[in-house]
Amino acid sequence: MKIKQTDYLAIERAIAPLISVTPKPEGHTDKRYRWDLLHASNVVTGHLYRYLDDSHIDSALRRIIATNS
Repeated sequence: MKIKQTDYLAIERAIAPLISVTPKPEGHTDKRYRWDLLHASNVVTGHLYRYLDDSHIDSALRRIIATNS
């Protein structure tokens, strides 16, 4: 993954508590669920786009959810 460790950990800290209390809505894709969690966490992501694109961020989200589910 291209994401810096500090950014990864910040996203993980923000999303991990939401995973257990926010079930995936019926009809939503896994990707939609990951991004909904990111938006619900209110973590600031603007700076990530200086060195990442959505695919890199999604890879991090996938790992975070797999690790914390």
